Amino acid sequence: MAPKLKGDLITVFKMNEELLIEGAIAGNRKMQYAIYEQNKGMMFSMILRIVVDIAESEDVLQETFIEVFRDLKNFQRKSTLSTWMNKIAIRKAIRKTKRQIDTDSFSEDYKLEMEDGRDYLTGEDLDRAIKSLPTKCRTVFCMIEVEGYKHQEVAEMLRISEGTSKSQLSYAKKLLQQMLSEYR
Repeated sequence: MAPKLKGDLITVFKMNEELLIEGAIAGNRKMQYAIYEQNKGMMFSMILRIVVDIAESEDVLQETFIEVFRDLKNFQRKSTLSTWMNKIAIRKAIRKTKRQIDTDSFSEDYKLEMEDGRDYLTGEDLDRAIKSLPTKCRTVFCMIEVEGYKHQEVAEMLRISEGTSKSQLSYAKKLLQQMLSEYR
């Protein structure tokens, strides 16, 4: 009989997640691969928004899964597996950006240059503007506006205060408004 209620679906999901976790801890490669396949796409997108560079993001994703499978036995199940893995990925992505020379300096007179003379904003234009934000602003902006985290969660994951999270988001929005002002 198929589950009919939302609660039943959540129970089934948790049972399946628990089976995957236990199998992966036991060294079952198929279970580890299933965890990888279920999570790699969203994790890569999140990492890429922070790190920006594709090759560097792939490295961070690989490092994340190495740590996930190494430390899976210590996963305390206070959250979903994907939430726990995302915290690891975000922490690693931030470390990667801290190790790099910050080339994300923002120029006050920055404007997006349109190659074809367009006067409208595309998704690529917005993506480019977000990628040009300073690392800390970009990280907070993406975690809150793209990934849907709350300021309290961002503060906890990034080890900053909620006030800092709020000010970084505000600054990111201000910079984006300046960069994209020609589209108003």
